[in-house]
Amino acid sequence: MKSCPLCNGLEEFETYCTNCGNHMENVGRAVDYHSDYSPYLDYQITNTVDGIDTSNQNNICVHLFICPNCSHDMTKVIEEI
Repeated sequence: MKSCPLCNGLEEFETYCTNCGNHMENVGRAVDYHSDYSPYLDYQITNTVDGIDTSNQNNICVHLFICPNCSHDMTKVIEEI
């Protein structure tokens, strides 16, 4: 079974804000912000509502990044290893 290297602290991912160029912070899986209980649900279940229909089949995890300077946010697809 594959797992997300960001969720498990195995790797770091750097991305920069398209608005101001500042370093963006990884705030976790995007689906964790859908409801109060989302972070506690099984990944196989929450991956079905992450906006990508084939997350489970393609072994990807969608992370949310927020700029601490201008509050711009964006999602990035992370490949599971």
